[in-house]
Amino acid sequence: SARLLLECAPHESKCADAALELLSTMMKEDDENVEIWFLMGVAFFQQTPADLQLSRTYLEKAGEMLEKVRSSMLQEGEEFPYEAQVRLVREQLELVQQAEAELPPGALEEEEEVEEEA
Repeated sequence: SARLLLECAPHESKCADAALELLSTMMKEDDENVEIWFLMGVAFFQQTPADLQLSRTYLEKAGEMLEKVRSSMLQEGEEFPYEAQVRLVREQLELVQQAEAELPPGALEEEEEVEEEA
């Protein structure tokens, strides 16, 4: 499964790529699954080199989806049982932010230009 591939990614760089391939297929079938968005963000972060921009995009989308669920549940007077997942998304976004802060000045802009050309 994608989770297992991501667990091996720090030790074997091909695992993150394999996880992304699997998750991309899964997303084509269900693009409203928060876990897929989260795992895609993690996978882009674990690639060598990490794709911080795509990681942030997918993690932010997962966070937005969780916030919509929270809002809907609270409006219905229901308890929101996904605080742990919200925390995981925030923690991963913090890791992305730390990695971005360690990049040399202008590196993120260069990454954006390369993606736009592709």
